[in-house]
Amino acid sequence: MICYRDMTFCPHYESCADGSICERALTPAVLYKAKHVGLPISQFVEKPECYFETIRYFAIGREEINRAPKLGKIITCGMCGKRHRIKYGKKILRDGSKEPSTLLAFYKCKGNAYLAGIDGMDIRKNVKK
Repeated sequence: MICYRDMTFCPHYESCADGSICERALTPAVLYKAKHVGLPISQFVEKPECYFETIRYFAIGREEINRAPKLGKIITCGMCGKRHRIKYGKKILRDGSKEPSTLLAFYKCKGNAYLAGIDGMDIRKNVKK
């Protein structure tokens, strides 16, 4: 099948961190041009491998971390109200090996990971939605 520009476009570009610079973004301009030349558009159904969510940033000071309550092993989720186990990442050493780290704590809910703590302290009350 012949399609516009002989490539697959991405309808997920608006929520992708690189969407504004992506050459595969299915923008209104692409839709207009394809319609103008009378060719169909090939587009991804699922999010492509290059896709990644836009990351929201926040800043928290050492004093705020020190004032936060200690983080337990189980946390009540602010999204679903259920209890989830706290997990930790690993520190990558200079030689490439890994060791357990309690610097960042997170929990998973419905396939998403949520930041829960820093240095063993529950920082969720400091993060505004």
